[in-house]
Amino acid sequence: RLAKDLREEVNAAEARTEDHARARTRALEDLARLTAALKRVSASAEDREAASARRLARADLRNARLAAERDAEVDDNAGLGESLPDALEGLPWSGDEGGGFAGAVAA
Repeated sequence: RLAKDLREEVNAAEARTEDHARARTRALEDLARLTAALKRVSASAEDREAASARRLARADLRNARLAAERDAEVDDNAGLGESLPDALEGLPWSGDEGGGFAGAVAA
């Protein structure tokens, strides 16, 4: 009787060991799938961050180019305001005594 009980206990222990091994294998497979999924998500996030950084770099370059163009225009137009009244002299809307638009409105 004792030997029979011992065999039953050994068989039950072996069955539990096999169940545990199957559960462990399933858990390791699940872990491998989750790790692969995490790597894909991480790579996707890195790709999005890199694309965003490239867009920001292009915007920075564009802004720098526009600022340089604006500064160049300001430099080109720096003396324009001083010579403007002379350039407008004699034009119909200049308001000088030459008549023109201002003279026609006054008349």
